[in-house]
Amino acid sequence: MRGLIIKDFIAMFKRIRPMNYLLMAAATVFILIYFKGEGALYVAILLPVALSGIPKTLMVYDEQCKWDKYAIALPVTKKSIIGSRYLFFLMIAVAASVIAFFISVVSFALFPNDGFSPYLIAVLSGLLLAIFYGLIAIPAGYSMGSNGGPLAMILTTFILMGAFYVLKRLNIDIEALLVYLKDNLLPAGIVFLIILGLVSYNASLYFYNQKHS
Repeated sequence: MRGLIIKDFIAMFKRIRPMNYLLMAAATVFILIYFKGEGALYVAILLPVALSGIPKTLMVYDEQCKWDKYAIALPVTKKSIIGSRYLFFLMIAVAASVIAFFISVVSFALFPNDGFSPYLIAVLSGLLLAIFYGLIAIPAGYSMGSNGGPLAMILTTFILMGAFYVLKRLNIDIEALLVYLKDNLLPAGIVFLIILGLVSYNASLYFYNQKHS
């Protein structure tokens, strides 16, 4: 399984152009400048979701290269092949959240407010949302091929952007909302994602076996 994960990281650096990362960095700086301290909250939530689309990009690349036909001939089980994809995805989501955390630290230093707690909650919320997206996108990719992941990404992005727009239009205090979520919904969200993860993994394994039985 370790070799499969290393293969995904090598493919990621070869497949995704540096310009994509530069554009994402520019968008992050723009959000931080425009929204000031509040911008870090948006970045903490959106950045992990955006980067969690990388595994789906690699799934499309693997499909184009007929990787799966080669992979099933390797001395690894289908469970290892699927499991490595989920572990790679989790590594990307966690790495994105770590980056978001350091951005939040810088933002808090530049635009200090009542406390750092909302930033921590935003980082955790972004990680949970990224995991939610990935747990939908991965089985969607195995079931619908190259069309599954983009559809999941589009729906997730529109839901998030729509939610932020509504909150902004209603003049809702996002920091207060994040504190409320911390005390009420985050524990339930973690339990929900664990259950969804088990369902997602078994669904991916089923679709993979259907294609390569």
